[in-house]
Amino acid sequence: MNAEYGEDDEAEEAEHEEADATKDQAADTASGELQDAVQVSDDLAAEFEIQQLCADLKYIREEYIQINSLERGDRTKLEKLNPRIALRTMGLIGSGNRFYESEGRLSSHALAGRIKRALIEIKEPGLPFEDWQNLLESFSEKNRLGQEL
Repeated sequence: MNAEYGEDDEAEEAEHEEADATKDQAADTASGELQDAVQVSDDLAAEFEIQQLCADLKYIREEYIQINSLERGDRTKLEKLNPRIALRTMGLIGSGNRFYESEGRLSSHALAGRIKRALIEIKEPGLPFEDWQNLLESFSEKNRLGQEL
C-alpha cells in the first residue's frame, strides 16, 4: 500500500509542477503582451504628436524662419522639405538641433548641414521633442527667462 501511496504523491507532485510551469508560461506571455501593448501605445502617441506637428508646420516653420533670421534662399530650402525632414532640421523631431540658434542668425552653411544630417537620420524615426531640454533652453535663452532685464 505504501508503494501505491508514494506513486500517487509523485504523480500529484508532477501535476503541480506542470501546472506551475503552465502558469509561469502564461504569466510570461501576458507580460510580453502587456509590454507590446505599451510599446504600441507609445508609438501611437509619438505618431499622433508628429501628425500634429505636421499639421502646424506652416506656423512652426514661419516662427523658425523669423527667430533664426533666415535668408530668402534658406527659407525656400526649408519650405521645400518633406514635413518630417523639416521638423527634424528644426530640432522638433529627434535630437541634435536647436530650434533657436543663439548667434541670432542661422547661416546658410549651418542650415545645409542640418538638412543633410536630417536626411541621413530620417531612416531612424526619432521622437517628437526628443531633445526637449535643448528646446527648453533655447526658448529660455530667446525669451531671456532667468535673466535680469
